[in-house]
This record gives sequence, structure tokens and C-alpha cells, in this order.
Amino acid sequence: MIYVYSVAYYCTDYILKCIHSLRNDTKEKFNLTVCENQSPNSHIIKQLLKKEVDNHNIDTYIKFNENLLSSSLKYAYKLNPPKTDSEDFIVFTDLDLKIPNGVDWIQELRKRFAYPEVGLVAFDLDPINYETSARAHFSRLLRKLTTLLPKQLSILLKILINTRPLRGRNWGQLFAEESSLDSKYQIYKGLFSGMWLCGVRKNIVDKFVDSYDTFLDRHLNYFAKSSGFIIGRIPIKLYHYGWDAWKDYPEYYRYKLSIFDEFRNKPRKLCSYEIIRKGERIEKEVTK
Repeated sequence: MIYVYSVAYYCTDYILKCIHSLRNDTKEKFNLTVCENQSPNSHIIKQLLKKEVDNHNIDTYIKFNENLLSSSLKYAYKLNPPKTDSEDFIVFTDLDLKIPNGVDWIQELRKRFAYPEVGLVAFDLDPINYETSARAHFSRLLRKLTTLLPKQLSILLKILINTRPLRGRNWGQLFAEESSLDSKYQIYKGLFSGMWLCGVRKNIVDKFVDSYDTFLDRHLNYFAKSSGFIIGRIPIKLYHYGWDAWKDYPEYYRYKLSIFDEFRNKPRKLCSYEIIRKGERIEKEVTK
């Protein structure tokens, strides 16, 4: 059995689309844990996800009563560990993805883990909607400002623009320039950005989880350097709904900018949580 741990936040349409895409785009059964980080619309998400539990699309729903950002995946894994029937790799993901039609994502992961030296693999992103994202608009605005500012400030701004992640190029172009495809493993060796259906080999998953950082891409790149295994990206592109959030959920996009400072500055010792499975409800606290 494949065990999948995922994090949901605010964007209800994206969450449901991604859950159904995960279920529909593989022929295999898998165990899905969804954790949710006290969204502003948490009462709505709870109703939706309880229904998905009843419909057997979600096996376990964990609701944290404060925002742990992506670190909630770490606690979801520890609170609801895989059973002894789990396969050789565990999967972690955000819930804002669409898997291409005809792609069996479990089989694609299994192909790579057939090589014992491969420790972690994740899917690539389709840049098709990146150039219409808020990030790209912001980058283009900065570039336009360089023509209006004094020379010294213009040079400083150009340095800022050309540092990741404000580059005007899309992620696909950036990855293609900074990594190469290894034909043996059918993976790109190089940079990560975000958590896109990321498989982690079972014998290193505890190390991966224990060293978990708040920000997924930073953690992946750190882990890639320290794990001793081959780490790579599968050259199959997933649609990233998150790049559409600025127009689909503008109120969330504005709110999102304040989340990270709140997480950094808020003292945390205990976080209450609720676990919902089919016919079962548990309410406890987790020590962070």
C-alpha cells in the first residue's frame, strides 16, 4: 500500500480537484492523509473533507487548530504513521495539482524507486500558467521600473530581479538551464521548488521528516545535498493551480503574504488537533 500525506489550505476548489485527480489518475489503491492548517474558511473545508472521508476518497483527515504551514506534513506523518503494509516509499504533496490525463503517478514513482540508489523524486511543474501568475506580473513590473529609476537604483533593482525567485523566466526554463536529464533514471538532477508529489524512500523518510523545514523547496534542496542518495525530478509536468490563486482566490492571495511572518513570530508549545477517519474522531494536542 502506498501512503500519501498532503496539506490543504483555503482554496476549496483546488483541494477537491487535486484529491479527485490523485484518485482517478492511478489504477492502484493508496492511503491518503489530508491535514488542514486552520484556514480562515476552516469550517467549510472541514465539512468538505469529512464528506470525502465518508466517500472513501480520504482515509484520514487531520485538522490542526493553528497554521503550521507545510510543516504540518511532518506532524501528520508522526500522528498517523504508515502501517507495516506500506511500500518502499512514502509520498508527500500539496493539494493544488492536476495530474495529466493518462499518467499513472504511482507507476511513474515506482519506476524511479526501482533503482536502490534513488532516494527522493518529485514531479515537475507545467509552466503553462506561470507567465500569467502574480509572481510573473510582479517581475515584469520590477523590470519596467528599472527604466524609470536613477542609474544606481536601477542597477540594484536588476540585481534583485535576477536572483531567484524573481527571475522573469518560468520555472521550466530555469530548471532546464540548471539541471540535466539522467537517461538511466529518467529524472532531472537539480533544483526543486515546492512539493509536487514527492516520493521519499522508506529507509530515509524519518530523517527527511525529522529535518523538515517550514519551506518545502528549501528543505528539499538541503535534503538533496545531505541524504547521500540520488535526488531528482520526474520530467512529467503537473498543472499547478497555485499560480492561478491570485485571480481565483484574490482574498487568499492577499492574506497569504501575512502568514509567514505570523508563523515565525508566534510562540508555539502545544497545538490542538482533531483526527477524523471513517466512523472515528480523536481530539488531542501535539507537542511541537
